[in-house]
Order: sequence, then structure tokens, then C-alpha cells
Amino acid sequence: MGYTVHGQPVSDLLPQGLLRKAGLDEPTAFRSHAAIDETLGRLRLDGLDIPLILPDDQHALLHSLASWVWTAGGDFCSPDGKQILFDRPESLAAMRAYFGLLRHIAPAALKTVDGARSLDVFCQGGSAIHFHDLSLASEQQMAPQVLENLGVTSFPEPYFMGGTNLVIWQHSARTPAAVSLVKFLTSVPSMAKLVIPFRMLPPRPAVMEMPELQQEPFLSRLGPAAAGGRSYPVVRLWGVIEDRLINALSGIRTAAIADHSLTWTN
Repeated sequence: MGYTVHGQPVSDLLPQGLLRKAGLDEPTAFRSHAAIDETLGRLRLDGLDIPLILPDDQHALLHSLASWVWTAGGDFCSPDGKQILFDRPESLAAMRAYFGLLRHIAPAALKTVDGARSLDVFCQGGSAIHFHDLSLASEQQMAPQVLENLGVTSFPEPYFMGGTNLVIWQHSARTPAAVSLVKFLTSVPSMAKLVIPFRMLPPRPAVMEMPELQQEPFLSRLGPAAAGGRSYPVVRLWGVIEDRLINALSGIRTAAIADHSLTWTN
């Protein structure tokens, strides 16, 4: 048996002050993928050399891309796991739009981001937007001025939602004790103690209804958005598909940053 202990959407995180400075309205700046592209262009015109760096974390790269693929009507594999679908025209068009966001980086800034950890650049105020989960909001390395102006919003629906499972094997020597532990870890009081410090959306709606979470500035905003998420097909070979796909996507990201002129120009 398995129990989900946390799940959270990959999100857009941004210093709100940069949006205001560029004359952008936060509720509408990320309402669609076209709006995200336009927002990055506005930030670039406002003089920001690095509006966004796509995540170098391979799983975050795939999880954020999923919103583009699914919204375009594409997918990664068939429900039975017997056929890949990310080579279909709609999926490839979504990938081009997603990686095309890198064209908003100023050519002179490419050397700065090439080889740098995207999370470090964002946390020090070097970029305006980053695709990450809510744990970034508790990042110890985040500069105070960045944390002070931090805002969060979910991707356009549908977007990836995922989590971690607790599994009790059939051959467990202490099954009753293991079941008791799982019940304890997934209880509302236990999850409530983890949600705020780790910024993880819980799988139980009752946790999000607790007053202390309703007052949490980030979780209270993204909690209702959890209904718009979806996950990858539950198929036996998904691990193989995911592993090979994220390696390919990481290579595309690296190539796009290394040679800006190959695909687009400013």
C-alpha cells in the first residue's frame, strides 16, 4: 500500500518589485503561456538582462515543461505506457515555445548563466522569475531583498502535481507497526507540522483548512490551485522514459544557452 505524504505544483516565483517596476499586473502576468512570454519580453525591455533562467534541475525542467505540453494537447506517453508521445507535433511545438523563453536573456548575459546554478542566480536577485516548487521560499541562501519581494503563482492549468509515497512491502516483518507509522505520518497534525517549514502542499484538504495555513502567504494562495494539477501516467516503464527524456531536455537547455544564435535572435 502507498500513501502520498506531500505534493506540490511547480510554480513561477518572482520578485514582485520587478513586475511593478515594469508596469506589469501580477494576476495577469502569468495567466497563460503567451502571457508568460509577453511578461518576459516586458521585463527585458525594461532593462532586465536575465528575466528567466530555465531550471537546471532536470526534474524541475520536465515538471515545468509539462504545463506547456499538456496545454498544447500533447503528452509524454500513452496511458498504457506502450508508446511515447513527446515526438508528436503538438508536444514538439510546446517544447519549442518553452525553450524559446530563453531568447529573452540578453546575449551579453549568457556567459553569466552558462554553467551557473539557476537557483543561485535567482536567490541572489540575478533573475526575475524561476520555475520551482514552494521549498524555494525557505531557501537559506536567498538574499533578504529577494525574499522580501517574493511572490508565487501556479502555472496555467493543467500543470504537474507530484509527491512522495510511503510503501509497506508485503514481506515486511512488522506490518502492523509500519501501518501505524504511516497513519501517524499522514495524519493531519503530523502533516501540519511539516507543511509550513518545508512549504509542501499536503494531500489532505483538511490540513489546508487549518487557520495557521490560511494565514501563510504562499501556501494559502497555491492551496486552492492544487485542483488544477495532474501527474504522469502510472505505467511500469515511466521511470525509463522519464530518465531518458530529462537527459535529452537538459542537453537542449545547455545547447540553447551555449549558442544563443542557433535557434533565435534578439
